[in-house]
Amino acid sequence: MRNLLLLFCIITKTTMIMKTIKFIAVLLLIYSIIGCSKEESAETFSINYHARINVNDTNVINDKITYADIVGYDSLNYTFLIDSAAGIKLRNYFFPSDGLPFSLKINGEVIYTGNFFPSYSETLPYGIYIDPYSLSNKLTVNIAYGFCRTDDQFVDNRNDKRILSILNKDKKIIKINL
Repeated sequence: MRNLLLLFCIITKTTMIMKTIKFIAVLLLIYSIIGCSKEESAETFSINYHARINVNDTNVINDKITYADIVGYDSLNYTFLIDSAAGIKLRNYFFPSDGLPFSLKINGEVIYTGNFFPSYSETLPYGIYIDPYSLSNKLTVNIAYGFCRTDDQFVDNRNDKRILSILNKDKKIIKINL
């Protein structure tokens, strides 16, 4: 009888432990689904770009700078400050002298497009461009109208209200010294 009672106590404790583990697992699952408000922005804001692995590579890969990679943005000089890991990743790619495209997207909608155009290029950029090989983790979004061009056909969306709204909400509008 005593052994039977001992067995009953062991089974009861094991069942309680399993219920506790299941309860904790459910709480973790709910927390991971709900998340926090900053994580929502992380999925809605990105700079998507094409790059090559090296100079001999003809294949273009797709990559992106995520919202989490963006430390801040200076709306006066149109400069993104990205974290060091994203900066290193970007500088490890090859961008040909005629550039490769990028797009800034919010909620899947393209706000503006341009080219990653390296400063070593022998040609002049035209349109919106970023030098991907800047020495720091600062990416300035420039506009070049081209040599002797007089048409101002560009709509300048670098400070689009949707961009500034998301960045301002998360206190990522900052002053960046160039």
